[in-house]
Amino acid sequence: MLRYLTNRQAVSGWIVACLVAALLVPLPNELADAAQNRRGNRNRRNQQQQRARAQQQAKARAKQELAKVNARLVVVNAGLADSTQRLTSAESQRQAVQATVTDTRQQYDSAAAEANDARAEVTEIETQLEESESPASRVLQAKTAYKTAKIDYTKTRKVADAKLDKKISLVERDEIVSSDLEVKLKKSILRQSETDYLARCQELYQKSPDWRNAQEILKETSSEAGTTKRTLDKQISGYNTVRHVVLVTRRQVAAWAQEKQVLEIKKKSLQKIAGGGKPSKSRSGR
Repeated sequence: MLRYLTNRQAVSGWIVACLVAALLVPLPNELADAAQNRRGNRNRRNQQQQRARAQQQAKARAKQELAKVNARLVVVNAGLADSTQRLTSAESQRQAVQATVTDTRQQYDSAAAEANDARAEVTEIETQLEESESPASRVLQAKTAYKTAKIDYTKTRKVADAKLDKKISLVERDEIVSSDLEVKLKKSILRQSETDYLARCQELYQKSPDWRNAQEILKETSSEAGTTKRTLDKQISGYNTVRHVVLVTRRQVAAWAQEKQVLEIKKKSLQKIAGGGKPSKSRSGR
């Protein structure tokens, strides 16, 4: 009886040992899960290391690019400062020249007005002198002959033009009409009558002290207006040159300023990358 109990206890102990061993040995599913977890942890560590290397490389590239940007900013700032200074100088010069042009233009307007008044005075005196002559005077006879020759010349041209084909161009028609013998004759008569009329007018005008005085005033005022006009033209040319410099320099300033703005934005972006900031917390494996 005692022996039977001992054997039974031995069997029971063996059974218990087998059960404990069975519990301690992992199942296939658990082994697979454990292997998968190890691979996942290893992959995450590799990814973290890759991200860290990529960040370091990005920082290095950002620092190199940042150095280039800073170097370019030095050039841009110098160019912007120089262009701004030249623009300020050119603007000041333009304003000075513009003020001079304005003054000279006023002088010219005044001189031109005086010359016009003097010319109107001469014309009025000439008209009065001609009107004071009798119809039989040499002046009025020459004037009548001149007007008649002018009318004949105009009519002759119209007659010669009417003979031409309408399809002929205006330029060609004018050449053909001008070469017509009758037209040439009438034109010669017109020129001679005009010359005679002007000569008779000069004989009449020269006898008048008022005309001679008015003519002298006209000569002086016309000369002054012409001199002022030439001075004004030179000043306007100089103003246009300075104005062109201002426009070119203004575009240069705008270009430098725009490039600086772009570089400043790029610089801030690179500083964020190169500075790195606070590293993100890596997630721990399960």
